[in-house]
Amino acid sequence: TIRWKEAGVYFFRINVTDITGCTNNLKIGKVKVLHALPTATIEASPAVCAGETISLTVTLTGTPPWEFTYNSWDGTTTQTVTVSNVLTSPHVITLTPGPVITTEYWITSVKDKYGTNTTPGEMTKQEINPLPAPKTIYHK
Repeated sequence: TIRWKEAGVYFFRINVTDITGCTNNLKIGKVKVLHALPTATIEASPAVCAGETISLTVTLTGTPPWEFTYNSWDGTTTQTVTVSNVLTSPHVITLTPGPVITTEYWITSVKDKYGTNTTPGEMTKQEINPLPAPKTIYHK
């Protein structure tokens, strides 16, 4: 097993030596090591009240600049948003006003300098607490 730490083209030679010191070239070759696909994970804020600002934290791997797409689902509607030219990780998405009901978010694709990963990420749930029902206040 060989761990390639850097992407690039490598030449290799496998030699075998027996107990008497005789050597035999078993294999000579070339291998092209590609950059790993970028990844992104998304994390929601702690629970907030309906409509309050929320922050979603996206942690990215790979080589900037990144572009990623995330979806949100509130139980009825799915929305898709693409964020481009991200230069630092983690990246914080601030939503003002925030959702009014509990909403799930997940990354659907992430692209870096070297490639695109279209494997969807795990969902994170932004818990939303409902506002109290308005009540009439009577003055005595």
